[in-house]
Amino acid sequence: MAVDKSDVTAFGDANKSYVAGLPDSSGDFGGFMDDLTSQTYIAAVDGLPRKFYLYPNITADPNTYWYGQILPDFSADGSVSGPVNFKSSWNASGPVIRYTAWGGANT
Repeated sequence: MAVDKSDVTAFGDANKSYVAGLPDSSGDFGGFMDDLTSQTYIAAVDGLPRKFYLYPNITADPNTYWYGQILPDFSADGSVSGPVNFKSSWNASGPVIRYTAWGGANT
């Protein structure tokens, strides 16, 4: 999460002053390419948002995660002597919300 900041410094202020804008959520994930499905590629080219869940540690704490909708991109690479890999970079298409069992949903 990153928040835009606008400079609102007035003439004569002792130092710069800023106000916060809206948060921006983005990230990426990747792994080995599975040629039995085209889901990631199709999600990247059809322009439709997809549901997104990110669990920092699903084994130790399955009740803490972020969720929302994202617009993913897709890329693949590989070599003669190694596996084909994929990477998906994404941007939020709406709010990305953090959920915890003790605090509920936090935006």
